[in-house]
Amino acid sequence: MAHTQVYSRYDNLLVTFVLPITNIGAGMTWSGLPYLLASETSDLSNIPVLFIASVTASALFTLIGGTVADHFQRKSVVIVCLIADASLTLALAGIGSANTIYLFYAVSFSSALIGSLNGSILGLWIKDILNATADNLARSLAQRGIWNISAKAIGFSIGPVIYKVLAFNALYVDALFSVIPIIALFWIHDPDRTNHGRVGWSGGYTEIAKRDFWTRERRLIISLYALTASYTVPTVIISYAVLLGRFGYDVVNASSFWLFASLGSVISHLGLAQRFADRLNSGTRLVVGQAIMAVGFIGLWVSDSISSFIAFFMVFTFSNPVITNSLETEVYEKCSDSFRGRFAALCYLSDDLAGLFVLTTFNLYGADERGDFFYLLSIPIMTFAILLIYSNRSYLNSHSEKQRAD
Repeated sequence: MAHTQVYSRYDNLLVTFVLPITNIGAGMTWSGLPYLLASETSDLSNIPVLFIASVTASALFTLIGGTVADHFQRKSVVIVCLIADASLTLALAGIGSANTIYLFYAVSFSSALIGSLNGSILGLWIKDILNATADNLARSLAQRGIWNISAKAIGFSIGPVIYKVLAFNALYVDALFSVIPIIALFWIHDPDRTNHGRVGWSGGYTEIAKRDFWTRERRLIISLYALTASYTVPTVIISYAVLLGRFGYDVVNASSFWLFASLGSVISHLGLAQRFADRLNSGTRLVVGQAIMAVGFIGLWVSDSISSFIAFFMVFTFSNPVITNSLETEVYEKCSDSFRGRFAALCYLSDDLAGLFVLTTFNLYGADERGDFFYLLSIPIMTFAILLIYSNRSYLNSHSEKQRAD
């Protein structure tokens, strides 16, 4: 595969260092803030509401992030986002003594608002670097995923403990993990993208709205994003609430839940990195991932012990990178650089809206200690997603084979 050598392997090394550091702080807040909220209020229904605030903020900035990614130097925007995130986190930490439920929502909303912009741009930027310095994008993403998930494992595991001990003062620690990567980012080369792509701010979405843009594969990709998001992210969030509801507010259980969840993802990324992405084509990977996810999902529903619940959640998280890796690779490779950010943003927006719908529905009509309503709601959606992938497997497989031949 021929590449335009815009980036060097040195850039690859630096960006490999940056993302895991930010993921430690993000993982710590992701697991610690809900634990603090649930333990202080003794109301598990607050956990889905907390993440509803987060997903809403993410949806608001997703489309803007896609446009910005296509227009400006990605490094500059990421640095600005990290500075803004650290500043806002420090400001919220400063008023942490108020310790009201609204402060929990403010932290979740603000973190996701900036994170959605930063995440969409940083994700594309990393793929640019990997695509220029590696022979297989899917395998390279999996290799980077090992570092990222390992970092999140650290953040997820220490999050409940840190927030239990420090309460809102833990936000000072979170801000530190946004400041450190800024130094490394200054050393990475990135081309200027001002007005990149020769389309206006709304022009890119106007082009995407045209009928001929939506090929069969692109329609399939965005549909799968929406379908899988309707039960993947909600399962993580609601299962955390179910864990605390079924087995109590033990900080060891909470930390173990996130530790083994991350371990499942690490093992999965190791499999993808060891040429699993080469040996199985896109359609087959998606079918296998969905089948494994279904096993973990049903196991979570029927588990009555803490050990089996955590074990099945580990199975569930093992399957998620298989699905995500395939979809992210497809998004990157099926769109030109001029519109890649916008198409990715539409996929992520469908992801956010699907998760928001399910979480809101669960919170309004079916919040319960066991999560029975959610599991019953998700089974038909998951079944439809598996059937959709299976019915299109020959198309996806033949397309993947063509890519490898090219």
